[in-house]
Amino acid sequence: MKAKASTSQFESAPPGTYEARLIKIVDLGTQTEEYNGEKQSPMPKVYLQWELLGDHAKMEDGRPFVQGKRYNFFMSSGCKLRKDIEAGLNIRFSSQEEADDFPFESLLGKPFTLALVLNSNNNIKIASVSGVSQTIISQLPEQVNENFFFDIDDFKQEKFESLNNYWQEMIKESPEYQALGQQTESIVEDVTADLKPPVESFENDDMEDEIPF
Repeated sequence: MKAKASTSQFESAPPGTYEARLIKIVDLGTQTEEYNGEKQSPMPKVYLQWELLGDHAKMEDGRPFVQGKRYNFFMSSGCKLRKDIEAGLNIRFSSQEEADDFPFESLLGKPFTLALVLNSNNNIKIASVSGVSQTIISQLPEQVNENFFFDIDDFKQEKFESLNNYWQEMIKESPEYQALGQQTESIVEDVTADLKPPVESFENDDMEDEIPF
């Protein structure tokens, strides 16, 4: 038995501090994860991805590196997502209501400072998120990647299909996604019930079985 040579084309940015722009927000729905082999309590999750900026933040082909982080989707005081947003935007929410009502899509294109380090598996991770000074913001290069926002509560099929298979499969496991399928079936059943003539006028009483839900 011999190990195969890696064919992965994935490149990671080296550890360091980078200015970056937030380019992608993906609502993953409620997920049940494992830690040390034990299932954890279901938690709503959200994935944020940044485009790293500057000549030192480019792959061999010239494209900018991107780096993402998955958060528990809570905005309570002390939660990591709230802390990183406040630090990145140099703000402090005045109340829990203001934090809960924060329009996440407004984060797209905003500049942040990211500190990247190697984790225990020798993979790059975001260690900290902070703000960018106004002086530096005016000197930042233009964004290359398009902004992307996916909200499972405002489901758009075309956006869902544009996600890679990893995220699609994860989202499909969420109760929010599965509820969408149930709603669709209910709507189809209601519509077909309204349109269908009385069952006794048909020789086949199993018409519904032929409807491709």
